[in-house]
Amino acid sequence: MAIDRAQLLDSVRSLGLPDGEYVVFGSGPLVVRGLREGADIDLVVTPELYERLRADGWEARTRPDGGETLSRGDLDVMCRLDFPGYRRDARALIAKAERIDGVPFLRLDELRVFKVALGRPKDQVDLDLIDQALARHGAPVTEARREQARAVLSRPPVTRTPEAEPWLGNGLDFVVGMLTHPRRTAREARGATMWGTAYLLLLVDAILLCLAEPLRNGGSPAWLVFAPVAAGIALLIGTIVGRLALSLAASGGGHGEPSAAASQTNVVFGMFSIPQGVATLVFGDGTVANLISAVVLVVTLAVLSQLYAHSFDVSVGRGFAGALVGYLGAIAALIGVALVVTMLVAACVASA
Repeated sequence: MAIDRAQLLDSVRSLGLPDGEYVVFGSGPLVVRGLREGADIDLVVTPELYERLRADGWEARTRPDGGETLSRGDLDVMCRLDFPGYRRDARALIAKAERIDGVPFLRLDELRVFKVALGRPKDQVDLDLIDQALARHGAPVTEARREQARAVLSRPPVTRTPEAEPWLGNGLDFVVGMLTHPRRTAREARGATMWGTAYLLLLVDAILLCLAEPLRNGGSPAWLVFAPVAAGIALLIGTIVGRLALSLAASGGGHGEPSAAASQTNVVFGMFSIPQGVATLVFGDGTVANLISAVVLVVTLAVLSQLYAHSFDVSVGRGFAGALVGYLGAIAALIGVALVVTMLVAACVASA
């Protein structure tokens, strides 16, 4: 059934969605301007609202391009725009929305960018309608033009497989990005593995810790030989954190690439462990070093929350839960390994 302007506005308003957490996407901006009728209503929402709608019983469906939407009747909701040639952050689109009769709609110039990127037959028709609407002295849209739009929309959709844009940066770019623009970097680097960078950062931290004791107390720096092993153990712990976080995200409908999540987790651990190593080197094990370690831990969890939210398509809250569960799980694993080693050593001593 075709959806006109009045039906569109009534349907969106009846949802009672919180202001600032959604924007009408797809054909909606055209329908509300009377350019043509629509077949459904597409909304882009924040990840947090997406999770609330899922909990409220909205049906999860897989789009022809492989992405997920939540559906109820004529309404389709998504929180991630990741199409071939078109990637956008939901919050950025919501912030720039144009309000029409109290309802936020995607701006026509942004909708035009989306239509150009997809280039489907119906998009070509919509581009003509958009260009007429954007033209300062354009002719009004005729009924014949609307009829042509209806004919194109009645054709079966063409299934297209999205082509993920590869991460073009290196490990250093990722580190700088996570320090300056964590949300954008986590989104753009999704699926990229960087084990080399992770191990290098963890090795630097291990070297700092191994140097702390001899530099402060004049002992031998022989412990440096254990730095590569310590970095490897730290790499294993970070991998456990990433895997546990991904498992928690998957339980809430999220998805991600396990190897990429584990390697990026280790990079974050490494980049924030170095300040802790420097603090231990300078201040020893005193109050100042402990305070710095506590602050670094909080910042690490916050950055991991953003990383997991954008890497796994979940809310920041679930991303934080994943980071916390992963961190506690890694500590438990480390304690377990220590207990096993202690028991083995005790058994060897007893047998001797």
